[in-house]
Amino acid sequence: MSEPPLRPDPASTEGEPADALIRKTRNFSIVWIVPIVAALAAIFVAWRAISEQGPTVTLLFDDAEGLEVEKTKVKYKSVDIGVVEAISFTRDLEQVELEVSLVDGSEPFLTENTRFWIVRAEISAGHVSGIGTVLSGAYIAVDFSDEGKRQTTFVGLDKAPVITSEAEGTTYSLRSEAATSLRVGSPVYYRSYDVGKVIAYELDESAEFFSIDVFVRKPYDAQITTSTKFWNASGLDVSVTAEGVRVDTPSLVSALIGGVSFDNFAHAALGRPVAEGTIFDLYENRDESQNPVYRRKQRYLVYFDRSVAGLTIGAPVEFRGIQIGRVLDVKLTYDYGESDFRIPVVLELEPDRIEAVGDPEEDEAAIEAGFAGLVRRGLRAELATGNILTGQLKVMLGFHEDAEPAELIQGERYPVIPSAPGAFDQISNSLASVVGELQEVPIADIGRRLDGVLAELQTAVKSVNELTGTLNDDVAPSLTATLESVERTLASTDTMVGPDSAANTELDRIVLDLGDAARSLRLLTERLEQHPEDLLRGKR
Repeated sequence: MSEPPLRPDPASTEGEPADALIRKTRNFSIVWIVPIVAALAAIFVAWRAISEQGPTVTLLFDDAEGLEVEKTKVKYKSVDIGVVEAISFTRDLEQVELEVSLVDGSEPFLTENTRFWIVRAEISAGHVSGIGTVLSGAYIAVDFSDEGKRQTTFVGLDKAPVITSEAEGTTYSLRSEAATSLRVGSPVYYRSYDVGKVIAYELDESAEFFSIDVFVRKPYDAQITTSTKFWNASGLDVSVTAEGVRVDTPSLVSALIGGVSFDNFAHAALGRPVAEGTIFDLYENRDESQNPVYRRKQRYLVYFDRSVAGLTIGAPVEFRGIQIGRVLDVKLTYDYGESDFRIPVVLELEPDRIEAVGDPEEDEAAIEAGFAGLVRRGLRAELATGNILTGQLKVMLGFHEDAEPAELIQGERYPVIPSAPGAFDQISNSLASVVGELQEVPIADIGRRLDGVLAELQTAVKSVNELTGTLNDDVAPSLTATLESVERTLASTDTMVGPDSAANTELDRIVLDLGDAARSLRLLTERLEQHPEDLLRGKR
């Protein structure tokens, strides 16, 4: 269908061809609907694909063992959330650079605290992980965190983090002067129950101690107060007591890979809550943790003139039998000015071992001033025997009333405490005095006199021996014969006066007669007492 011309051409005449009229049409062909719809659909799909595409991040690892492009997954809580798109090297070839695409919605969690690591099969003492990757292949795990600054490039961890960002608990720091068998991942025990992990272990920058960070899960971190004691639970703690042999270890795992235990002992004072990051001492074992800790140290210097053989570093320093410190250093020096050798001994005293009474000042200057006063009162350092069997020495501090006046000398590296002769020195002096007196004794004359006495004694002994021989040869036979004669005489006497002898029988008869006579006489006497007239008239 055509439309009428817009207007007549004024120049047209009959017989001449008319000029073509151009008419604008307003109809839209339906043919164009299909491509337009297709284009819109393509745009929508493209927009949808772009809008649903997640972020792309760059991960840096030391190696890419087991990782493959478009095959290696990124997992969070065992759910696939991304894939490795490309693998290349950094410009310096030091690391492997991975381009990883993540699912939409992960942008808010890509912060500086988010951590990536490669999960592979790992079997070690007390730890087995990633066994499933033996068949499925390695994958990249992520620990998201929405705290911190946003970033898209991450340095991957060498190992899986011991504590994930979702774990609730508190981190503390332990200090140990000696290296231990602890390592990252070692368990932390509270009364033999696993409540945390060691998350860091390193030598401090000062190189004086090892710093060990531990994480304790909630609610067990509430048990940690200012009175809490931590000790190394690694290996087997074997002790021999009067009750027998005792073996203490929280578990077989701690015996193999080490561990840390903590507790609040009943005899300890009630503790106060502590903040995260509080530093505790790590004791060698449980028994050691129950000993008090003296943090304040004060060092003094002592010069000894005599030999210090047997005095070793760590030897106790005692006052009236109670240890108040230890020997920190023993040296031999040569003084060119005095042309003499000197033996400086450094003492490390622990003021907290002495309980102050009253209201004393506890700062270092006040303690040193008080120590200077004790030196003026006669406090001296001396060597004493610590062990008679081994010959070890110790340092004793004590008052010497007869000591010459002295002061605590300042100006050297440490204040100098005057020394005094020890018990050994006094014994040596006494022995020297005795030896001197012995030297004045005329031992030679005494020896000669003893020789004469011994000669006379030998002569006397010889005479006694001769007399003994004479007695054996002459006197003994005569004495034997005499004894035999006496025995025979006694036998005869027994025959004569024995119970069955005739003399004894006759004697018994005489005794009976005498008894009868005495009885008759007693009757006569009684008769005369009753009848005295019988003396005149006779018995009637």
